[in-house]
Amino acid sequence: MAKVTKIIFLTDGLQNLILLNLNNNHLMQLPQEVSRLKSLTYMSINYNQLVSIPRELCFLKNLVELQLNYNQLICIPEEIKFLKKLQKFLLARNNIGVLPEELCDLKKLRILDIAGNIIQIFPSGFQDLKLREFYCEGNPLFLQQPVISTQRENVWSLQEITSRFVMNQLAENNPFLMDGIEQYPQVRSMISQGKTCAICGQHFITVWLDCVRFVSPPKDWKISKNLQLVPLRVLICSYKCFTQRDPNLFGIAQVQNR
Repeated sequence: MAKVTKIIFLTDGLQNLILLNLNNNHLMQLPQEVSRLKSLTYMSINYNQLVSIPRELCFLKNLVELQLNYNQLICIPEEIKFLKKLQKFLLARNNIGVLPEELCDLKKLRILDIAGNIIQIFPSGFQDLKLREFYCEGNPLFLQQPVISTQRENVWSLQEITSRFVMNQLAENNPFLMDGIEQYPQVRSMISQGKTCAICGQHFITVWLDCVRFVSPPKDWKISKNLQLVPLRVLICSYKCFTQRDPNLFGIAQVQNR
């Protein structure tokens, strides 16, 4: 049987479509018109050749179940946060390396399958998801194996120093900066990439050191048997904060084989 490599949605008359099954084809992308299927609740695109999740899918606000197993996905778009009704998200056997922080905004998500990807660490707040089932076997997750590593000094660029000052002043509602920044779209764009230090709560752009905290998975999760600790990504702004960390937080070292 011939397999479909490209589809064209004629959305007229499909506004009430609830279920769409595109399994077992050779699809590498979906047309933008998919975003017009406003009533779509269940969508399955298993066993295709998608390399990315179309952002248009993230605006199907009634979507409850999304299956994307056995594709060639390498990432999940930040816009995934708009799927507020999503309860079942299946992504097994892809090439996903990073889960976005926005995944943690899916408060109704109950089943997540990311087995067989290349994920090493989970975003902060991941353990707060109200999952009932979570599958992650076959991923090279970070293990709690401490090693001695050389600490880097804090050497910031002028841009980083300025960005930190501006972001922290904005957080304090500095009226002068709040008015002035409206005139500088490039600055607004830059500080929109800001992060918050898990130790001191200050804002920054450049991550001083990627860190990981290991936590036990919630007891009410049905999980992969091999998952005993969940590695969560933690961002820290400086060596000073690193020295004030709790004992269960580790810097991610780059270990060179000799």
